[in-house]
Amino acid sequence: MISQNSVNKVRCIYPWSTMCQETPGTHIRMCCWSTVPLGDIRTTSFEDIWNGPAYQEFREKMLGEDLSLCDKSCPYLVTGAYQKRPARISGVSAEFIKNQALMWDEIEQGKTCIEARPSYIKLFPTGRCNLKCIMCNARDQDFPWLGELFKSNCEQLQKWFPYINCLEFVGGEPLVSKDVRDLIADFPGSQYPDLKFSMISNGILLSPAIAESLVGKMIRLSVSIDSSNRQNYERIRAGGKWETLMNNLSYLSKMKRDFPFNILTVVMKSNISELVDIAAMADKFGSHVGFQPIKGDWRDENIDKKEDLIAAIEQLQKAKALYPACHTDTGISEFKNRLIEQDLAMRILRLRQRALEIERQLMGDKD
Repeated sequence: MISQNSVNKVRCIYPWSTMCQETPGTHIRMCCWSTVPLGDIRTTSFEDIWNGPAYQEFREKMLGEDLSLCDKSCPYLVTGAYQKRPARISGVSAEFIKNQALMWDEIEQGKTCIEARPSYIKLFPTGRCNLKCIMCNARDQDFPWLGELFKSNCEQLQKWFPYINCLEFVGGEPLVSKDVRDLIADFPGSQYPDLKFSMISNGILLSPAIAESLVGKMIRLSVSIDSSNRQNYERIRAGGKWETLMNNLSYLSKMKRDFPFNILTVVMKSNISELVDIAAMADKFGSHVGFQPIKGDWRDENIDKKEDLIAAIEQLQKAKALYPACHTDTGISEFKNRLIEQDLAMRILRLRQRALEIERQLMGDKD
Protein backbone atom coordinates (compact mmCIF):
# COMPACT_ATOMS: atom_id res chain seq x y z
CA MET A 1 0.00 0.00 0.00
CA ILE A 2 1.24 3.49 -0.90
CA SER A 3 0.18 6.56 1.06
CA GLN A 4 -0.61 9.91 -0.54
CA ASN A 5 2.08 11.32 1.77
CA SER A 6 5.36 10.73 -0.10
CA VAL A 7 8.10 12.48 1.87
CA ASN A 8 11.85 13.01 2.07
CA LYS A 9 11.85 13.31 5.87
CA VAL A 10 9.83 12.03 8.82
CA ARG A 11 9.68 12.85 12.50
CA CYS A 12 10.43 9.23 13.35
CA ILE A 13 11.53 6.17 11.34
CA TYR A 14 10.50 3.66 14.01
CA PRO A 15 7.29 2.56 12.22
CA TRP A 16 9.60 1.28 9.43
CA SER A 17 12.43 -0.01 11.61
CA THR A 18 11.34 -1.11 15.07
CA MET A 19 9.33 -3.73 16.97
CA CYS A 20 9.16 -3.80 20.76
CA GLN A 21 7.78 -6.54 22.97
CA GLU A 22 6.50 -4.61 25.94
CA THR A 23 5.42 -5.46 29.47
CA PRO A 24 3.87 -7.87 30.32
CA GLY A 25 5.38 -9.57 27.33
CA THR A 26 2.51 -10.33 24.95
CA HIS A 27 2.01 -7.16 22.96
CA ILE A 28 4.15 -5.54 20.31
CA ARG A 29 4.41 -1.78 20.28
CA MET A 30 6.27 0.41 17.84
CA CYS A 31 8.46 1.72 20.69
CA CYS A 32 8.21 2.55 24.38
CA TRP A 33 6.76 5.98 23.48
CA SER A 34 3.89 4.63 21.37
CA THR A 35 0.54 4.47 23.09
CA VAL A 36 -1.18 1.60 21.26
CA PRO A 37 -0.45 -2.14 20.97
CA LEU A 38 0.07 -3.31 17.39
CA GLY A 39 -0.32 -7.06 17.81
CA ASP A 40 -0.17 -10.01 20.22
CA ILE A 41 2.82 -12.29 19.65
CA ARG A 42 1.17 -15.17 21.47
CA THR A 43 -1.41 -15.40 18.70
CA THR A 44 0.23 -13.64 15.71
CA SER A 45 3.65 -13.98 14.12
CA PHE A 46 6.17 -11.14 13.96
CA GLU A 47 5.86 -11.29 10.17
CA ASP A 48 2.08 -10.79 10.23
CA ILE A 49 2.24 -8.02 12.83
CA TRP A 50 4.96 -6.16 10.89
CA ASN A 51 2.71 -5.52 7.91
CA GLY A 52 -0.60 -5.86 9.72
CA PRO A 53 -3.29 -3.16 9.69
CA ALA A 54 -2.14 -1.55 12.96
CA TYR A 55 1.45 -1.07 11.76
CA GLN A 56 0.26 0.22 8.39
CA GLU A 57 -2.01 2.73 10.13
CA PHE A 58 0.91 3.93 12.28
CA ARG A 59 3.07 4.45 9.18
CA GLU A 60 0.25 6.32 7.46
CA LYS A 61 -0.14 8.64 10.42
CA MET A 62 3.61 9.27 10.69
CA LEU A 63 3.82 10.14 6.99
CA GLY A 64 1.03 12.66 7.55
CA GLU A 65 2.68 14.01 10.71
CA ASP A 66 -0.25 12.79 12.79
CA LEU A 67 1.46 12.04 16.12
CA SER A 68 -1.68 11.15 18.05
CA LEU A 69 -0.43 7.60 18.70
CA CYS A 70 2.78 8.86 20.34
CA ASP A 71 3.38 9.86 23.95
CA LYS A 72 3.91 13.62 24.12
CA SER A 73 7.13 13.13 26.12
CA CYS A 74 8.80 11.24 23.25
CA PRO A 75 12.25 12.77 22.62
CA TYR A 76 11.50 13.23 18.90
CA LEU A 77 8.41 15.25 19.77
CA VAL A 78 10.25 17.20 22.44
CA THR A 79 13.11 18.21 20.13
CA GLY A 80 10.96 18.67 17.04
CA ALA A 81 13.72 17.14 14.90
CA TYR A 82 13.18 15.33 11.60
CA GLN A 83 15.01 12.31 10.24
CA LYS A 84 16.33 12.07 6.70
CA ARG A 85 18.15 9.44 4.68
CA PRO A 86 21.84 9.54 5.64
CA ALA A 87 24.38 10.43 2.97
CA ARG A 88 25.96 7.03 3.53
CA ILE A 89 24.35 3.93 5.04
CA SER A 90 26.72 2.27 7.48
CA GLY A 91 26.93 -1.48 7.80
CA VAL A 92 29.13 -4.53 7.35
CA SER A 93 27.11 -7.01 5.33
CA ALA A 94 25.57 -6.29 1.93
CA GLU A 95 22.24 -7.72 3.15
CA PHE A 96 22.02 -5.24 6.02
CA ILE A 97 22.97 -2.23 3.91
CA LYS A 98 20.50 -3.23 1.17
CA ASN A 99 17.68 -3.57 3.71
CA GLN A 100 18.43 -0.13 5.21
CA ALA A 101 18.46 1.46 1.75
CA LEU A 102 15.16 -0.25 0.97
CA MET A 103 13.64 1.12 4.18
CA TRP A 104 14.52 4.69 3.18
CA ASP A 105 13.21 4.10 -0.36
CA GLU A 106 9.89 2.93 1.06
CA ILE A 107 9.64 5.88 3.47
CA GLU A 108 10.32 8.34 0.66
CA GLN A 109 7.78 6.57 -1.57
CA GLY A 110 5.19 6.79 1.20
CA LYS A 111 4.76 3.03 1.51
CA THR A 112 2.89 1.57 4.47
CA CYS A 113 3.03 -2.12 3.47
CA ILE A 114 6.76 -2.65 3.17
CA GLU A 115 9.37 -5.19 2.11
CA ALA A 116 12.17 -3.90 4.39
CA ARG A 117 12.56 -5.77 7.65
CA PRO A 118 13.03 -4.20 11.09
CA SER A 119 16.55 -3.34 12.20
CA TYR A 120 15.74 -2.90 15.91
CA ILE A 121 13.93 -5.51 18.01
CA LYS A 122 13.23 -5.32 21.74
CA LEU A 123 12.36 -8.53 23.61
CA PHE A 124 11.01 -9.13 27.13
CA PRO A 125 12.61 -12.47 28.07
CA THR A 126 11.67 -12.56 31.74
CA GLY A 127 9.74 -10.76 34.45
CA ARG A 128 12.04 -12.18 37.12
CA CYS A 129 14.38 -9.84 38.95
CA ASN A 130 17.01 -10.13 41.66
CA LEU A 131 15.90 -6.81 43.22
CA LYS A 132 12.66 -5.40 44.60
CA CYS A 133 12.77 -1.74 43.60
CA ILE A 134 10.24 0.53 45.26
CA MET A 135 9.04 2.01 41.92
CA CYS A 136 8.79 -1.19 39.86
CA ASN A 137 6.27 -4.01 39.61
CA ALA A 138 8.30 -6.30 37.30
CA ARG A 139 8.44 -8.92 40.05
CA ASP A 140 4.65 -9.23 39.68
CA GLN A 141 5.02 -10.09 35.98
CA ASP A 142 7.03 -13.31 36.21
CA PHE A 143 4.70 -15.31 34.01
CA PRO A 144 5.75 -18.94 33.54
CA TRP A 145 5.21 -18.81 29.76
CA LEU A 146 7.69 -15.94 29.18
CA GLY A 147 10.72 -18.22 28.92
CA GLU A 148 9.18 -20.42 26.24
CA LEU A 149 7.84 -17.37 24.42
CA PHE A 150 11.36 -15.90 24.37
CA LYS A 151 12.74 -19.06 22.75
CA SER A 152 9.90 -19.05 20.21
CA ASN A 153 10.50 -15.37 19.46
CA CYS A 154 14.21 -15.94 18.83
CA GLU A 155 13.43 -18.83 16.49
CA GLN A 156 10.99 -16.64 14.55
CA LEU A 157 13.41 -13.72 14.37
CA GLN A 158 16.43 -15.71 13.22
CA LYS A 159 15.49 -15.20 9.56
CA TRP A 160 15.67 -11.44 10.23
CA PHE A 161 19.08 -11.54 11.95
CA PRO A 162 20.92 -10.37 8.78
CA TYR A 163 18.87 -7.16 8.83
CA ILE A 164 18.99 -6.39 12.57
CA ASN A 165 21.64 -4.15 14.12
CA CYS A 166 20.18 -4.04 17.64
CA LEU A 167 18.47 -6.82 19.60
CA GLU A 168 17.59 -5.41 23.02
CA PHE A 169 16.58 -7.25 26.19
CA VAL A 170 14.51 -5.71 28.97
CA GLY A 171 12.63 -7.09 31.95
CA GLY A 172 12.75 -7.88 34.82
CA GLU A 173 16.50 -8.32 34.96
CA PRO A 174 17.60 -9.87 31.65
CA LEU A 175 20.73 -11.43 33.15
CA VAL A 176 18.55 -13.57 35.45
CA SER A 177 17.60 -15.49 32.30
CA LYS A 178 20.04 -18.27 31.37
CA ASP A 179 18.58 -18.19 27.87
CA VAL A 180 19.69 -14.57 27.47
CA ARG A 181 23.17 -15.27 28.82
CA ASP A 182 23.57 -18.30 26.56
CA LEU A 183 22.27 -16.51 23.47
CA ILE A 184 24.80 -13.70 23.85
CA ALA A 185 27.70 -15.99 24.79
CA ASP A 186 27.09 -18.40 21.89
CA PHE A 187 25.97 -15.91 19.27
CA PRO A 188 27.70 -16.41 15.88
CA GLY A 189 28.81 -12.84 15.37
CA SER A 190 30.80 -13.63 12.23
CA GLN A 191 27.63 -14.94 10.59
CA TYR A 192 25.63 -11.81 11.48
CA PRO A 193 28.28 -9.06 11.72
CA ASP A 194 25.84 -6.16 11.99
CA LEU A 195 23.77 -7.55 14.87
CA LYS A 196 24.72 -6.38 18.34
CA PHE A 197 22.86 -6.66 21.63
CA SER A 198 21.50 -4.03 23.96
CA MET A 199 20.34 -4.50 27.53
CA ILE A 200 18.92 -2.62 30.49
CA SER A 201 20.34 -4.13 33.68
CA ASN A 202 20.44 -3.18 37.34
CA GLY A 203 24.17 -3.98 37.26
CA ILE A 204 24.32 -6.33 40.24
CA LEU A 205 24.83 -9.44 38.10
CA LEU A 206 27.34 -7.73 35.80
CA SER A 207 30.30 -9.49 37.36
CA PRO A 208 33.68 -9.39 35.60
CA ALA A 209 33.01 -12.87 34.16
CA ILE A 210 29.62 -11.79 32.74
CA ALA A 211 31.12 -8.53 31.47
CA GLU A 212 33.87 -10.40 29.63
CA SER A 213 31.25 -12.59 27.93
CA LEU A 214 29.66 -9.44 26.48
CA VAL A 215 32.84 -8.09 24.88
CA GLY A 216 32.42 -7.37 21.18
CA LYS A 217 28.72 -8.19 21.26
CA MET A 218 27.06 -5.11 22.76
CA ILE A 219 25.93 -1.96 21.00
CA ARG A 220 24.65 -0.51 24.25
CA LEU A 221 24.48 -1.45 27.92
CA SER A 222 22.31 0.63 30.26
CA VAL A 223 22.70 0.29 34.02
CA SER A 224 19.81 1.50 36.17
CA ILE A 225 20.95 3.51 39.21
CA ASP A 226 18.74 5.93 41.11
CA SER A 227 21.02 7.29 43.83
CA SER A 228 24.56 8.51 44.35
CA ASN A 229 24.95 7.08 47.86
CA ARG A 230 24.76 3.69 49.50
CA GLN A 231 21.91 4.34 51.93
CA ASN A 232 19.41 5.70 49.44
CA TYR A 233 20.43 3.27 46.70
CA GLU A 234 19.89 0.20 48.88
CA ARG A 235 16.55 1.60 50.05
CA ILE A 236 15.28 2.32 46.52
CA ARG A 237 16.70 -0.84 44.95
CA ALA A 238 15.95 -3.26 47.76
CA GLY A 239 18.26 -6.27 47.64
CA GLY A 240 20.99 -4.39 45.80
CA LYS A 241 24.45 -4.05 47.30
CA TRP A 242 26.20 -0.73 46.74
CA GLU A 243 29.68 -2.21 47.00
CA THR A 244 28.91 -4.88 44.41
CA LEU A 245 27.49 -2.28 42.04
CA MET A 246 30.48 0.04 42.41
CA ASN A 247 32.92 -2.81 41.84
CA ASN A 248 31.05 -3.90 38.71
CA LEU A 249 30.92 -0.34 37.34
CA SER A 250 34.62 0.11 38.01
CA TYR A 251 35.36 -3.01 35.99
CA LEU A 252 33.05 -1.89 33.18
CA SER A 253 34.70 1.51 33.06
CA LYS A 254 38.07 -0.18 32.41
CA MET A 255 36.44 -2.07 29.52
CA LYS A 256 34.96 1.06 27.94
CA ARG A 257 36.80 0.42 24.71
CA ASP A 258 35.07 -2.94 24.29
CA PHE A 259 31.48 -1.77 24.60
CA PRO A 260 29.75 1.44 25.67
CA PHE A 261 27.58 1.69 28.75
CA ASN A 262 25.44 4.42 30.20
CA ILE A 263 23.43 4.98 33.37
CA LEU A 264 19.65 5.32 33.52
CA THR A 265 17.99 7.12 36.42
CA VAL A 266 14.32 7.24 37.33
CA VAL A 267 13.68 10.72 38.70
CA MET A 268 11.49 10.42 41.80
CA LYS A 269 10.86 12.30 45.00
CA SER A 270 13.55 10.35 46.86
CA ASN A 271 16.39 11.43 44.57
CA ILE A 272 15.54 14.95 43.35
CA SER A 273 18.40 16.42 45.39
CA GLU A 274 20.89 13.86 43.98
CA LEU A 275 20.47 14.34 40.24
CA VAL A 276 23.62 16.43 39.79
CA ASP A 277 25.60 13.96 41.95
CA ILE A 278 24.34 11.05 39.84
CA ALA A 279 25.52 12.85 36.68
CA ALA A 280 28.90 13.38 38.36
CA MET A 281 29.09 9.68 39.28
CA ALA A 282 28.38 8.68 35.69
CA ASP A 283 31.10 11.03 34.49
CA LYS A 284 33.56 9.50 36.96
CA PHE A 285 32.96 6.10 35.36
CA GLY A 286 33.50 7.55 31.88
CA SER A 287 29.81 7.34 31.09
CA HIS A 288 26.75 9.57 30.95
CA VAL A 289 23.26 9.42 32.43
CA GLY A 290 19.77 9.55 30.98
CA PHE A 291 17.04 10.85 33.28
CA GLN A 292 13.48 9.56 33.00
CA PRO A 293 10.56 10.84 35.12
CA ILE A 294 8.83 8.28 37.27
CA LYS A 295 5.58 7.07 35.71
CA GLY A 296 2.56 5.42 37.25
CA ASP A 297 1.13 5.66 40.73
CA TRP A 298 3.92 5.18 43.26
CA ARG A 299 2.42 7.16 46.12
CA ASP A 300 5.24 8.86 48.01
CA GLU A 301 7.63 8.79 45.03
CA ASN A 302 5.50 10.63 42.47
CA ILE A 303 6.59 14.15 41.63
CA ASP A 304 3.35 16.11 41.61
CA LYS A 305 3.75 19.10 43.92
CA LYS A 306 4.78 22.38 42.34
CA GLU A 307 7.84 22.82 44.53
CA ASP A 308 9.07 19.30 43.70
CA LEU A 309 8.55 19.83 39.97
CA ILE A 310 10.50 23.08 40.07
CA ALA A 311 13.29 21.47 42.12
CA ALA A 312 13.54 18.57 39.65
CA ILE A 313 13.73 20.93 36.67
CA GLU A 314 16.43 23.03 38.35
CA GLN A 315 18.48 19.95 39.22
CA LEU A 316 18.25 18.60 35.67
CA GLN A 317 19.22 21.95 34.18
CA LYS A 318 22.22 22.17 36.50
CA ALA A 319 23.26 18.59 35.67
CA LYS A 320 23.11 19.40 31.94
CA ALA A 321 25.17 22.57 32.42
CA LEU A 322 27.88 20.74 34.36
CA TYR A 323 27.82 17.48 32.38
CA PRO A 324 26.61 18.25 28.82
CA ALA A 325 26.62 14.58 27.78
CA CYS A 326 23.73 13.68 30.11
CA HIS A 327 20.23 13.43 28.65
CA THR A 328 17.78 15.71 30.43
CA ASP A 329 15.41 16.95 27.69
CA THR A 330 12.70 14.35 28.27
CA GLY A 331 12.67 14.92 32.04
CA ILE A 332 12.66 18.71 31.80
CA SER A 333 9.91 18.68 29.18
CA GLU A 334 7.76 16.24 31.16
CA PHE A 335 8.05 18.22 34.40
CA LYS A 336 7.37 21.53 32.64
CA ASN A 337 4.27 20.02 31.05
CA ARG A 338 3.07 18.92 34.48
CA LEU A 339 3.57 22.47 35.79
CA ILE A 340 1.59 23.87 32.86
CA GLU A 341 -1.20 21.34 33.41
CA GLN A 342 -1.33 22.18 37.11
CA ASP A 343 -1.43 25.91 36.37
CA LEU A 344 -4.19 25.41 33.80
CA ALA A 345 -6.18 23.25 36.21
CA MET A 346 -5.90 25.94 38.90
CA ARG A 347 -7.06 28.64 36.48
CA ILE A 348 -10.06 26.55 35.44
CA LEU A 349 -10.89 25.90 39.10
CA ARG A 350 -10.71 29.62 39.90
CA LEU A 351 -12.94 30.44 36.91
CA ARG A 352 -15.49 27.87 38.03
CA GLN A 353 -15.42 29.21 41.57
CA ARG A 354 -15.89 32.73 40.26
CA ALA A 355 -18.78 31.58 38.06
CA LEU A 356 -20.45 30.00 41.09
CA GLU A 357 -20.00 33.21 43.10
CA ILE A 358 -21.58 35.26 40.29
CA GLU A 359 -24.43 32.75 40.02
CA ARG A 360 -25.07 32.98 43.77
CA GLN A 361 -25.02 36.79 43.61
CA LEU A 362 -27.53 36.77 40.75
CA MET A 363 -29.79 34.36 42.63
CA GLY A 364 -29.52 36.61 45.70
CA ASP A 365 -30.47 39.67 43.69
CA LYS A 366 -33.58 37.88 42.40
CA ASP A 367 -34.64 37.05 45.96
